Amino acid sequence: SSILLDVSTGMCGAILDMTGRTRLKLFNTGVRIVLAISLNLEASEVLECFQWEPDAASQTDLAGELADVALYLLQLASVQGIDLEQAILDKLRRNYGRSWEG
Repeated sequence: SSILLDVSTGMCGAILDMTGRTRLKLFNTGVRIVLAISLNLEASEVLECFQWEPDAASQTDLAGELADVALYLLQLASVQGIDLEQAILDKLRRNYGRSWEG
């Protein structure tokens, strides 16, 4: 029988539900390393979509790889107690205040 993912709480709730289902322990330092490594590996798979034919990347394949990156990114932020939305807004504020040469 298949296990249904509870998406009633939205994307973040569904990610946390999946984290629990895969038995990742949020307090375990080893999990943080595994998530960081997995994030890096999935980002490399995004690059592979463009490796041989940059203009012919499959939208379906690329969407799947980008989703994998987002999932690991959101899980890592959650495990670390980082409000990713706030971190992005803070980073954008800093970047808007920078001087871009060139």
